[in-house]
Amino acid sequence: MAVVAAVIFSKYSWHYSHQSKYSGKNLQKRKKEFQERANELVSIAYSHDAEKALSLLEKRNKRWGDNSLMQIAYIGYLRNFIASKLSFLVRYLKTYCKHCVHSIL
Repeated sequence: MAVVAAVIFSKYSWHYSHQSKYSGKNLQKRKKEFQERANELVSIAYSHDAEKALSLLEKRNKRWGDNSLMQIAYIGYLRNFIASKLSFLVRYLKTYCKHCVHSIL
């Protein structure tokens, strides 16, 4: 839900940035807070079970238009969230699928 909240704040901040600088900046601040919470939650999940955490990022949810968390993050321009999750994926591949990494790189 933190990802979804960050996306909502992202979209609102873009919309209101044309009307009021204060509203846009305040909404961007809230977006950043929720993005950081989302990053922390995924990091905790990854430390407990990397495979499950990565599968949760790609699991599609019908309530969100059949989109995954990564797709939702992309829609909301959550670049920091996406980049940190890609680093998890690379780390996971290096650890558990060494022959896959060599063929990709």
